[in-house]
Amino acid sequence: MADSERAAKRCEMPGVAAWFTWYRLDGRREELDGPAGTLPPMAEILLLRHAKSDHPAGMTDRDRPLTSRGERSAHAIGRAIAEFGATPDLILTSPARRATDTATLARDGGAWSAPIITVEDFYGTGVITVFGALADHGSVHRILAVGHEPTWSATVSALIGGGAVHMVTAAVACVETALPATPGSGWLRWMLHPRLFTDRA
Repeated sequence: MADSERAAKRCEMPGVAAWFTWYRLDGRREELDGPAGTLPPMAEILLLRHAKSDHPAGMTDRDRPLTSRGERSAHAIGRAIAEFGATPDLILTSPARRATDTATLARDGGAWSAPIITVEDFYGTGVITVFGALADHGSVHRILAVGHEPTWSATVSALIGGGAVHMVTAAVACVETALPATPGSGWLRWMLHPRLFTDRA
């Protein structure tokens, strides 16, 4: 059967993160490939761009701090993530100060208990490296990764199989994906802009 004859329908089931079943457009169900009753393992990846940072004279790029606006945005977006029911189990962050401070402030804002792990390769990296870091923590259900442009927008685009994505500072995208996460394995659940929430920070 041609792909054009099919429609994907997402089914929510108690105790299961997500489950795909293929339905024909005439409503007739097609069986999933694989052993009967097998459900693909699922995960959520939250990609958070660091909040707005300053550019003090004489300071290295890695040491650039957040502006006061950036601090408010990071705190507010963390609270928003918690309100969306997406509290992370693990936080991975670039070693750049603006990223580690964003991770810490977001965790404080959301009152999360997730540990923060610094990933050296998240600084000045590319999409392939991000996928590798995510694979290293493939048993974690919900990961928050804090990093930089243009890699973060490109990673979201790669996960969902393409499309133009632009992440402003302190924006976060939630991608639900089958495991292991590979290009095209996920879909965008939502993306939050910090200015929707900073008036409450």
